[in-house]
Amino acid sequence: MALSKLLSRPARIIDYMVLMTSMAPVAAYKISRGEFHIGANDLMAVIPGVFQQLWVFVLLSAVFAAALLAFIIKTFIEIRGGYVHWPKTAFIAITVVVSFGVPALPNLDTAFQGMNTWHSFQYLALTFYILKLRQQAGELEVNAPLVARVAQKDSTRRLYLMSLAMGIASLILGVSIYVIAALVDPQNAGSNQHFDAAYYSSILCFLWIHYYYDHFLFTDFEVLDWH
Repeated sequence: MALSKLLSRPARIIDYMVLMTSMAPVAAYKISRGEFHIGANDLMAVIPGVFQQLWVFVLLSAVFAAALLAFIIKTFIEIRGGYVHWPKTAFIAITVVVSFGVPALPNLDTAFQGMNTWHSFQYLALTFYILKLRQQAGELEVNAPLVARVAQKDSTRRLYLMSLAMGIASLILGVSIYVIAALVDPQNAGSNQHFDAAYYSSILCFLWIHYYYDHFLFTDFEVLDWH
């Protein structure tokens, strides 16, 4: 009963809303003042004018405030009911605080990369935990024998070698795309377009893949229930 309340659709919507809107107020405020830069890139030149208005900041702030209030009320109800999940609640609360403050930092390039690194370690922990559950249930050997071999306690070397191989393959792919882009579009050889094409195609493709799989995990919690 308690688990069904924690994973109910309204509870999940509130959690998602407070997380997804936590960055918006400060970012929208900086955009409304024309001060949104990431590294050497002035994003104000590509952000549509309608999103640079002050009313966007007010609207997003109101949405975040409503989501935050709903999260606080939901947490209070869970505490009163005796079924609050403290690790999840603490994780969401810390993430909201960090996400809210990150856009206020002067160097957004370093700030966002730092937060992404923090998120990556969290994701690794979640991934290893899921692998452990599947391994204990005997599903890895049946459905993913390669992952089963890499996930064994005595196969740390295999894990890092596979990660290294994927990194090298990604680097080779990136260099190849950069060279091809320079051959196909020599007019922009002096710009960052070729590098961006290589970076987003070879490096961030892993990010898109993990986003694709995430939507299965975060919309169907039964995928964690192998017992």
